[in-house]
Amino acid sequence: MSTEQPDQDLPEQTRVRLEKVARLRELGLDPYTPRAHRTHEIAELAALVPPMEGATDSADGGTTPPSVPSEGEAGESVTIVGRLVSRRDMGKNASFANLRDGSGAFQLYLRRDRLGDEPY
Repeated sequence: MSTEQPDQDLPEQTRVRLEKVARLRELGLDPYTPRAHRTHEIAELAALVPPMEGATDSADGGTTPPSVPSEGEAGESVTIVGRLVSRRDMGKNASFANLRDGSGAFQLYLRRDRLGDEPY
């Protein structure tokens, strides 16, 4: 007797997650990538970057959004890790993502033309 459950017996949330993992693998991507070495906590990163003009603290306790470097402007390279709590696509070429760790929250602005197609 097999101990495996057919997919239809699994809870909906589990089936959706398994389908997402299968899609990532079909694209040749590892759904469980190796861990990154954190260089900064989110609160430390927020202290490194100046706030955008007119920005305010978010209602959920997140940090003030940082200013976006100009094209070609390079700053210090940092690695932050945390839970991706949301991502909102703003058309085909831009999106916002909210990342949270134990020290705070940070909103990322992602642009396809800056990141490239694959990382985006």
